[in-house]
Amino acid sequence: MYGNNPYGQAGWPNAANRGMGGPPPSIFGALPYYTPPTRANTLIFQFTSFNPDVMNCTVLGPKAQPYYRIVTDAPTPGFTVFQNGTGKNFAFIEWRSHPQVEIRGAVHKQRAGDLLPLSASRSLRRMQIGERQYEWIPNEQYISLCTAGSGAREVLARISRSQTCVNLEMTSQAISLGLLDIAVVVTVLLQSGRSID
Repeated sequence: MYGNNPYGQAGWPNAANRGMGGPPPSIFGALPYYTPPTRANTLIFQFTSFNPDVMNCTVLGPKAQPYYRIVTDAPTPGFTVFQNGTGKNFAFIEWRSHPQVEIRGAVHKQRAGDLLPLSASRSLRRMQIGERQYEWIPNEQYISLCTAGSGAREVLARISRSQTCVNLEMTSQAISLGLLDIAVVVTVLLQSGRSID
């Protein structure tokens, strides 16, 4: 009876597994220590070094490597320019009463509201890239990029915001579908605080 402690087998601290060095004690009393769930095959891109906001920042990728630079109004007033890690411009937003967006090789120049039209219920924004349809859906603290269609939605990416940065989590599937550059531009559109319709 003493050698068959179910709590000891589960890794909870007790006399039977004293040397296991597991997680710190639970803040919930007798319950095991909470570890937030992680998403497998996810890369995080962090919009940081705001100057003063997400429309002027650096985007760091895995291992804190700079992946993108986002510059607004310099040297061209009324524009946000997106540069890749080699300093090459790949996208822009022209801020007017109805902002225009272009992403080279993916999205021809068009109104941002046409790229991301609101659904009839105004609960999500749709997006079509090539033949594929997607949806940007706000839920809790995230704005999630999901597959659209009759089947179950699959989350491909999600945006979250803190006081000091904006995070874009991308699945490896989303990156292989060529959605990284597009998601970076959409993140700025949705986090800019400006009307895009």
